[in-house]
Amino acid sequence: MKREPPRGVCRDCAATDRRLVARGLCGRCYQRHRVGGTLGQFGRLRQGVIVKQNGYRYRRAPHHPLAHADGYVAEHRMVLYDAGRLPDPAAEVHHANHDKLDNRLENLLALPSGAHRREHASSDGVTNQHGHFVAVHDRTCDIEGCGRAVESRDWCIVHYSRWMRTGDPLGVRRVTRLTEQPYRLFVT
Repeated sequence: MKREPPRGVCRDCAATDRRLVARGLCGRCYQRHRVGGTLGQFGRLRQGVIVKQNGYRYRRAPHHPLAHADGYVAEHRMVLYDAGRLPDPAAEVHHANHDKLDNRLENLLALPSGAHRREHASSDGVTNQHGHFVAVHDRTCDIEGCGRAVESRDWCIVHYSRWMRTGDPLGVRRVTRLTEQPYRLFVT
């Protein structure tokens, strides 16, 4: 006879009507922590605040509307959302003083993605004379006489696209069997 898992209170979501699968968690919470990698060593749940490799502080809040699958929320996004200043969850949060760990409300500003990139581009000095975002390259094309900025393979976009199209950065037409000897096929 198959034994049914015990029922109880999940220690993560506090649900009382679910069966506890393992480590005091219901099946839904256990799967979320297992996939999200938050079960930690020896099955203890990680709690509290962490700073991830991207430099932002994340706070554990599994029931927050902005929570990731692992139950953590970026603290700067949580602060703006809870203050009612993050109307669109797709908006990006800009730190006015460029300190990723300074999450005071007066330091945070919600911006659309394009405006956020323009803000960083203008403050870092990477806009052209029209105010548009441009990529900054300090290298020029390796082809003699070409002074354009490098796109890829140490060539500018013109020579790189020629190489992609023809196999030669200086080539204009694709070299094929017909262009090498165009009349050979018709001569018997």
